[in-house]
Amino acid sequence: MTTPATVLPFTTADYPAWHKGRQRYGVWYIPIDDAVVADYCCQLRVEIHELLAEDYRRQWHITLFVNGFYVDDCQYDDDFDDDILSKQINALEQLSLSNFHLTTQALGSFINCAHLGIAPHLELVRIRQSLGSHHREIAPQAYTPHITLGLYRKAFDYDRVINRLMGVTTRSLCLPVNRLIFATFDANDLQGKLYNQYEITLK
Repeated sequence: MTTPATVLPFTTADYPAWHKGRQRYGVWYIPIDDAVVADYCCQLRVEIHELLAEDYRRQWHITLFVNGFYVDDCQYDDDFDDDILSKQINALEQLSLSNFHLTTQALGSFINCAHLGIAPHLELVRIRQSLGSHHREIAPQAYTPHITLGLYRKAFDYDRVINRLMGVTTRSLCLPVNRLIFATFDANDLQGKLYNQYEITLK
């Protein structure tokens, strides 16, 4: 895979060819309920603030599965509806998942954002397989568990960004997982809040 020359900066531009007038975009995620990990994410964001766009309002979270646009009637490949969501919920409930723990790793980068890495875990695989058995995920094939720290504010040199992130001293923290949440966000507000629609409490 070719390394990009620069990161992709956040923009408030509209993307009608992508959203086609659809507004609600749906994801399954793990909330960061642990205060120590949440504070740690805030500290990391402050430490690399010069790289990041302002006004990031999304809750700290780990994306589990990207459903796509939440609509009444599916028309496009990246649509899903209540019937698909109900099947996903039933599949997760049948797993009878217990609480588990994840571990934070080093900082990393996608083309458009900096993130805190999360160590792979078999329960994440089980959950994603269950969700994917009823809907094709709208996301890259390779899943990388992470907590997004923010979107890039400028088209910085990619290698310089990586070096900057690698220079940050990080800690390995334990993150308890007690809930799985389905939420939506406004497709026109890529830094906006997640609005919870359904929650599964782990035993």
